Amino acid sequence: MTNNTRDWADDKRTCEVATAGPWEARSWATDGADKYFVTQAVSGGKEVATAWKGLRYMGAPMITDEEAAANACFIASARTGWPAALAEIDRLHDEVGSWYAKTIAEAVRADTAEQRVRDLEAEVERLRKGFRRITTLAKAPDDPLVRVLLMADIAKNTSASEGGTRDDEE
Repeated sequence: MTNNTRDWADDKRTCEVATAGPWEARSWATDGADKYFVTQAVSGGKEVATAWKGLRYMGAPMITDEEAAANACFIASARTGWPAALAEIDRLHDEVGSWYAKTIAEAVRADTAEQRVRDLEAEVERLRKGFRRITTLAKAPDDPLVRVLLMADIAKNTSASEGGTRDDEE
């Protein structure tokens, strides 16, 4: 992608100060040279440009009839086409800005969700460790030492879930 160094605001100002449009291309025949001209597309409109056919002066490149007609049509269509293109650039710029904001918001949401998944995975692992301890200790329920260890383990994990130190943090 190339950087655009064009000054769109300057282009817009150029459109705003040009003779009001729309414009249209017309042809006019004179002795020895036909010309095409661009005029406002209203009755009595101003002539705004001329596209000559043939030689304008000695040594000038020859302009064919087709080129002169095409040039006049291009100039005429630029009066409404260029402002429309600039408006589309503005619209697309706004749309890109909107999508950029949505993309940033989605990235933040994804980061938050990923952190939540990591937190939940850590909690699941902590609960698995606790379950394994309880299962191991429960194999000998009549042993007083096992009961003491079981109660201590339960108390330790309860305080960990309430903000105390957890087994996996020691």
